[in-house]
Amino acid sequence: MSETRFTFDRGACAAGRHANGRYLVSRHATDPDAIAAWIRAQDYAACEQEERRIVRHGRARNTLYEVRLASEPQALVMKVSSPSARYRLRRRVELYLQQLVKDHNYNAFRACCALRDAGVAVAEPIAWWRHCEGWPGRKSYFLYRKIQADASVADLLARDLDDEARSALSEKIVRLIRSIHAAGWRHEDLQMNNLLVANADGAIHVIDCDSCAPARATPRVLRRLLDLRCLIYLRATGASAEQALAAYLGAPPSPFQVATLRFWENGGFSLSRRSRKWRKRKRKRGAHLKN
Repeated sequence: MSETRFTFDRGACAAGRHANGRYLVSRHATDPDAIAAWIRAQDYAACEQEERRIVRHGRARNTLYEVRLASEPQALVMKVSSPSARYRLRRRVELYLQQLVKDHNYNAFRACCALRDAGVAVAEPIAWWRHCEGWPGRKSYFLYRKIQADASVADLLARDLDDEARSALSEKIVRLIRSIHAAGWRHEDLQMNNLLVANADGAIHVIDCDSCAPARATPRVLRRLLDLRCLIYLRATGASAEQALAAYLGAPPSPFQVATLRFWENGGFSLSRRSRKWRKRKRKRGAHLKN
């Protein structure tokens, strides 16, 4: 596997400010100047309409809208992140404080720029910007090209697929994970809902890179052990630890590698995740949301 590391080249982006924040426009935009002018005019606010909303599973803090601009030949997706009014007040305060430290949309933008340059099948980034108008008016935006797809991998797995089809799907996901690692990055939340199957060639694309992170300069052995954590998401395809490792490594895995993947599957170093194995009461999904 190549050791080439692809980093985010901020200097390749057009940077600027608008009345309520700042922005970056990537070189992947057809007309970067037109996108920058659209952001400075704050025309994006008019796109946050219910009829433009793309309904999909995900966190309440994220809302997706379909956007069509004269400067872009294809439809775009505008992802808006903010402390949603659907959350209870305590959770909204937590998210606001988190935004001061980490902007998930900015992280997704820089990851997509770097991975796209490496030839990885991720959403094509167009722009990122922030809109700060007091609390709770703080929002973060990520604009990317819409992927022409009919289904996510989760949708396909919900169907009655035979073993051969599941195996082929698993191999595609493994190749995607290998390409991310070869570029010097990791995806720490590779959920099946965030993997879209393109209509044109059946390739799998990642649409949510909020949790992508560059692999730090660590010893090769340690880096490999950390990379194996990404394989835990292959459980959804029905692949065993041995099958997932064999597909990733291209050779039969060692007992130590199998034990490592099972360690990650059982929660890794997270005591809260590991405790779910024996906790009687599990936290209700959506507990942060209002009734």
